[in-house]
Amino acid sequence: MGLGMIDVAAVVDRATPGVVRAFVGEWIVRSSLGETGRANSCAPIGDPGRAVAAAVDMVETWYDECDRPVMFQLFDDTDIDVRRELDRRRYRTGAVTDVLASALDDLRVSHVPIEAEVNETMPELLREQLGSARADEMRSTRQPCWYAVALIDGEPAGAGLAIADDDLVGVFAMRTRPDREGLGAGSAVLGALVDEGRRRGATTAWLQVERRNDRAGDWYRRLGFTRISGYRYRVR
Repeated sequence: MGLGMIDVAAVVDRATPGVVRAFVGEWIVRSSLGETGRANSCAPIGDPGRAVAAAVDMVETWYDECDRPVMFQLFDDTDIDVRRELDRRRYRTGAVTDVLASALDDLRVSHVPIEAEVNETMPELLREQLGSARADEMRSTRQPCWYAVALIDGEPAGAGLAIADDDLVGVFAMRTRPDREGLGAGSAVLGALVDEGRRRGATTAWLQVERRNDRAGDWYRRLGFTRISGYRYRVR
C-alpha cells in the first residue's frame, strides 16, 4: 500500500496489541506489563457508541479496576471532541512520537562489512537492552516477526526487531551496545531486517521515534524515512 493509505493507528495497535484488550464501542483499551505506552493505553479510534464524556468515564473505570494508570494515545487525526474532553479533565500531555515510513526501494541503507544474522528468537542482547518486561510486551504481537543481530569480532554488537503486516514491515527496538556505537552495527541490523521483509513480500517499512530523540530521528530521515503521522499520550 502507498504511504498515504496506511491506517497508522490500526497498524501500531496490531504491532503491540497489549496482553489484555477490551472495547468501548470501537475504542480499543489495552493493558500489559506497564512498559510501553502503546500496549497500556486507550486508542480512541472510531465511534465509542456513546457520548465522549461517558466513553472516557468507562475507560477510566476499566483502568481503575485493573489498577493501572489511565492513558490515551492520541494520533494526529483523533477526534477533536476527545482532545477537548481530556483537556477539560486536565490530563497531562506527553512527548510526541513521530511515525515514519519509506518505500523499501527508496531506502538508502548503507551496506557495511558487518555480518548480521536473522532468526525468529529474541537475541539475548536485545532482551538485556530492553529489560525483561518490555521485551515480553514486544513479543506479545500476534503478527509474524523476526530479529536481526549484528556481529563485530564475532560478538553481538546490535540488534533489532521487525514485525510484518501485509506488505508493511515495522522496525522496532533498535539497540546497539554502547561500546560499539558508530561502527555500523545499526545499519547492518536495519539492512538485515528490511531485506528479510522484502523477501517476505513487504514493500514499505515504517517505524516510530520520539521527536525529542533528535539523533535517531535525523538518522532515519537521512536513510529516506518521512513522517506520515504521529501521536502523543495523555495521562490522567
